[in-house]
Amino acid sequence: MMKSNNHGGKREGAGRKASGKVRGTHTLTLSPECAEKLKSIGRDKSEYIDRLILADIKRG
Repeated sequence: MMKSNNHGGKREGAGRKASGKVRGTHTLTLSPECAEKLKSIGRDKSEYIDRLILADIKRG
């Protein structure tokens, strides 16, 4: 008789759902002042930096 293995493997519907946003990872070096400001932002650091860059692009 063959034993069934119930450990591990793929489960339908498991895992984090795709957000639909295509993102890239980048490393940068910040001054101590900028690092402190970024720490104070909380969890939305990427969105904050995105807004700053997009505002700079619009300003030209």
